[in-house]
Amino acid sequence: MPQIEYKSINDILRDTNGKDRLKVFFSNIIFPNTIIDSNNFQFEENKKINLDEFGRGFRTESYFFENCIFESSLEFSNNKQNFTFKNCTFSEILFINIKENTTESFDIKIIGGKINKITIKDCDFSGRFYVNPQYRSKNKELKLNELILEDSVFNHNFKLHRCSIKQVTINNCDFEKNADFYLTEFKQENPLELKSINFRNLALFGECKFYSKLILEYVTFGGLSHFRGAKFHNGLDLDKTNIEKEMNFFGITHINEKNNDSDINISRETARIIKYNFEKIGNKIEANKYHSIELIKRRADLKNEKNWKDYFLASANWFTSQNGTNWVRVIVSILIVGIVTSLIHAFYKYSFKTIIDIILIPEHWIYIFRDIFENMVILKFNHKMPIEVFAINKVLLGYLYYQFILSVRKDTRK
Repeated sequence: MPQIEYKSINDILRDTNGKDRLKVFFSNIIFPNTIIDSNNFQFEENKKINLDEFGRGFRTESYFFENCIFESSLEFSNNKQNFTFKNCTFSEILFINIKENTTESFDIKIIGGKINKITIKDCDFSGRFYVNPQYRSKNKELKLNELILEDSVFNHNFKLHRCSIKQVTINNCDFEKNADFYLTEFKQENPLELKSINFRNLALFGECKFYSKLILEYVTFGGLSHFRGAKFHNGLDLDKTNIEKEMNFFGITHINEKNNDSDINISRETARIIKYNFEKIGNKIEANKYHSIELIKRRADLKNEKNWKDYFLASANWFTSQNGTNWVRVIVSILIVGIVTSLIHAFYKYSFKTIIDIILIPEHWIYIFRDIFENMVILKFNHKMPIEVFAINKVLLGYLYYQFILSVRKDTRK
């Protein structure tokens, strides 16, 4: 395969016989302010090369840059060629108002290296746009200070893999095919708000880390999507999203100081959406977890609304069984009901001093334990007990046994 490698700008300028080359390599070259349009590669005010004279008629990796440094911005004013950049250093990669012919496909691939900023505005890409793709080999993490995607359409696959990004802006974009953000870390301090985005096909956020709250506002997921293994340090907001097909949240982690479900920074609606999507894919165990979180958030809402009657019932459900997810709490609650019932019954029969004397005699303990156990059994009838105490005891036990069944079944039901 005819190919040539340039190692300096002077090598490029001296060469005038490149028409039949299928691949052109630029390696270890320092470029000043650079503009790439459909036909020319301009790297100084009066220095240009005609891209039509290099690699004519060949698409894949026509122009390959390795270990190059772009001191100022690398600006694409138009693009009708394929470009691959490997281990290059960029001040800024800039795509502004590029409208490609959708009948032809021109790819941009950035593999490794260092990038200060990527800006894409008012563009319509026909080809693939890949940043640090991981599908063939485990490339090193790529550090990126800022990513801006605005008012653009990606007609082919988009990949942003294993990147560490300090600031992200994604607004009003359409991803017509797959959008994949595998292993990317979003490290900005302020909430990450992704607005007005259409994911037409796969939207993949596998093993991503979000260090600030992720807010998806007017985002539509038209195809299958997932957040498998993603870590959320400050919460997730799906209240204004439209999920048309299944979304898989398996293995997601909410990281917070107390590591408690009640501290997870998500809304009641977001918990409901996650629960519903787990149910759609048949994952009942995780669905039950988010059902519990949904009820926790509902309890907080009832408190804010000062709806004390429903708040009392929601609180009872939480404290006795952690919303049907903790069978140990139920057993403890049943034991407490048995002890309290026995004490109340005792106060009906004896004085306080007599009760203390009975408790202090070890020979009476077996009878005390037997009485407590009988008051923990829902089918045990004690005709000597006052009817009101008996009724309250059986109502509470009936509720708690029901909660016990729910708590056990949360990990076993189909």
